[in-house]
Amino acid sequence: MILKLLAAYYVLQGLLLAALGFGGVILLDHDHILVMKHWLHVIHLDPENRYMHALLAKFLLIEDHQLEALSIGSFVYAAVALIQGGGLLYRQRWASYLTVIVIASFLPLELSAVMEHMTTLRVTALGVNGLVVWYLVARELHVRRGINVSSLQAEMGSLVNFLNQDACGRHRVSPEGVTPGIYRLIASSKQRVRRPPK
Repeated sequence: MILKLLAAYYVLQGLLLAALGFGGVILLDHDHILVMKHWLHVIHLDPENRYMHALLAKFLLIEDHQLEALSIGSFVYAAVALIQGGGLLYRQRWASYLTVIVIASFLPLELSAVMEHMTTLRVTALGVNGLVVWYLVARELHVRRGINVSSLQAEMGSLVNFLNQDACGRHRVSPEGVTPGIYRLIASSKQRVRRPPK
């Protein structure tokens, strides 16, 4: 189930990036602002709106060579995302390796962005990407050892349960289904957390 969700995410990401690349190629041959204003009218957005005006002002600063580089980068990353998604959909081992390498290569950048300026979105992205890497590596280790992968998915659910606890150990979600490995982790963390006075 988790692999299918990851596969769908990467296929969708690949298609969106390919569309972005094609959009950049189309804009290379035309006046950027006129094309943007036309598309804003097509989707019924007012180009004179202050947010759209600010977007158009930033878009004016983009030169043709930057647009070309953006298009090429979008096509390359779209190809990688589509390969990842297709491989994960068909449960290919190499796709798991590729996904771990791609995501892990961005983790230091995400971590430095969080350290520079912490926002909920950045912390969430870092956490989700870390969980994806952990899941794929742990899944591969389980497959190599011949262990049933459904037990790993139960561990993943338990880990999400653990992450949904507040500092006092109270569950924000139901604690059912906590596996022994996660239960030990929860128990050891509760010993380290001081309970606030009542």
